[in-house]
Amino acid sequence: MHPFLSPSSDPAGGAEPAAEISTWAELITRLPAPAWIVDASGRLLAANPAWLELTESSIAQFPSALPTELVHPVDRTNLINLAMPDSAAPVQCDYRIARGGQGYARIRESISRLMDAAGQPVGFMGVATKIDDLVPHAESLTTSAASAVDYESRHRFEALGWLAAGVAHDFNNLLTAIRIYSDLLEEDLRETPHEGPVKEIIHASRSASFLVQNLETFGRASLARVEKLDLNEVLNGLTEFLRSVLGESISLETKTALMPARVELDRKQIEQVILNLCLNSRNAVSDLGVVKIEVEHTALGDGEVAELSAGSYVRIRVADNGKGIPPDILPRIFEPFFSTRSSRKGSGLGLATSQAILRKAGGEITVASTPGEGTTFDLWVPALPESADSYPAPPPIEEDTIEPLHVLLVEDDEFVRSVATLLIQTSGHTVTEFERPGDVLAWATAEALSEVSVLITDIVMPDMNGLELSHRLRELKPDLKALYMSGYIDDPVTEQAMVDPGNHFLPKPFTAEEFAAMLIKVAQQTPD
Repeated sequence: MHPFLSPSSDPAGGAEPAAEISTWAELITRLPAPAWIVDASGRLLAANPAWLELTESSIAQFPSALPTELVHPVDRTNLINLAMPDSAAPVQCDYRIARGGQGYARIRESISRLMDAAGQPVGFMGVATKIDDLVPHAESLTTSAASAVDYESRHRFEALGWLAAGVAHDFNNLLTAIRIYSDLLEEDLRETPHEGPVKEIIHASRSASFLVQNLETFGRASLARVEKLDLNEVLNGLTEFLRSVLGESISLETKTALMPARVELDRKQIEQVILNLCLNSRNAVSDLGVVKIEVEHTALGDGEVAELSAGSYVRIRVADNGKGIPPDILPRIFEPFFSTRSSRKGSGLGLATSQAILRKAGGEITVASTPGEGTTFDLWVPALPESADSYPAPPPIEEDTIEPLHVLLVEDDEFVRSVATLLIQTSGHTVTEFERPGDVLAWATAEALSEVSVLITDIVMPDMNGLELSHRLRELKPDLKALYMSGYIDDPVTEQAMVDPGNHFLPKPFTAEEFAAMLIKVAQQTPD
């Protein structure tokens, strides 16, 4: 038997593998590319040195285990199904394979069925034709030569997702500082010639924040902070910003529902969807135009809107009188990265992101368009029962009822630390600030913490995360209240801070008003 054949390739003690397989096993040892051979049941019979080096394994590992156990679980079933061609014609497959403890390598393989002299299938042979670097994030299997373009698009999409996750933290820190300093400038420059430019800075920073949300939501499926919302109130709060986005040449007309339009959604995400649609309308309208946004209650029957069951919904309609969408393009508008505009004018993520947000909330987005007459998007969101309208509104918070606080601020980003310190001090409170958790723990004693009322801490920091820091400090001061901040939503510790009951969480970027309101809310919290 060939030295690369598994000594236990036939655990039941049956006959030797077919002679044809031994011939193929001899051949693959000469190949520079990783290659393997399995029998008809999937047991590894042979693997060349390149494959063993790629997987950091040895042939002795597989006396009973199947080599498919090295394949990423998400890809495994599809690979097994796709690698069973009806003839000896090769099938091209893309999947991820484990590399020891380092993660997964993405490979493209040509897999062929091996036949004996009588034409009966005796096994399969795979030869790698392409190997990419380690990939730490899940990705669906791609297959066949015809899907090469799709493979590259998904590769690009995954890279975009990791890019968004990697830069979002720093980018949101910068946006936090820009927005808060702009807010403070606007207060000082009201009714002066400089008020307008400052407002433009605020609008630009808010648009940049929506762009980051687009990347996070679509590329990395960031965690939604679902709450009960009245979409009438959401639209009213967004109207002024939308007018500035659309510009003076486009009129914005809004109409709210006669009754509260109660739904359960993430506020920032539904604002993001409405903004995405308004940006599309702005690009579709030439010269003078009109965009209409309308909120209304509606009841759907079975089959009226694809994928939605019968029931009560709130519909947000965004309509424009622009150039419309050609019929041949209309079916593709929700595809990621698809855009009719140049690469400099759009990412092609807006509509795909909007669709993902609505579907995650149990709703849907539909479109109707007539070239030369305009486009109408309908957002369908499940309505809360009427009884949900009766939940009490939180009592208004009066800032002057808050006693001066001593705040312990821990933030590794210099911009955010400086601006948060400024906000705390201008609100009449005392602040002790640190850059790193380790410095806090070196300073913290029961006596030092005795005057501290509230801990405000970033979550993603060097050495120790904010949750662990809070836990360590509460060992010294059990009644210490905490406010957590983060601009890195796609992080398990951040997710824990967001979903754990009793925690107060402030996502970056935030405004001066949001920061002040959350600090008051934390200070007024009644101890358990």
